[in-house]
Amino acid sequence: MVKHIVLYNAKDGKEKYIKNQYSQMKEALTSLVGKIDGLLKVEVTVTYNETSHDICLYTEFTDRAALEAYRTNPYHLEAAKIVRSVTKDRVSADYEL
Repeated sequence: MVKHIVLYNAKDGKEKYIKNQYSQMKEALTSLVGKIDGLLKVEVTVTYNETSHDICLYTEFTDRAALEAYRTNPYHLEAAKIVRSVTKDRVSADYEL
């Protein structure tokens, strides 16, 4: 199993993101489960600490090949457009169990 974690900052601030954009981003990403082979789980959350990033995306994949296929999958690329429209930066980490 591979876990892929991405942290983002909201483009227009966390409060505006929560009020106007959170549900759209969350739905776009969580709806990918069942559409993309090897994508097992998606969580999109808002962080509560003020010293880090605003948004956390947590995903689980069956293996590295599934994660690599996800990166170029048309469904993911459409969801990524929404993500990029509301976020300004990101950091990510992948690890295998």
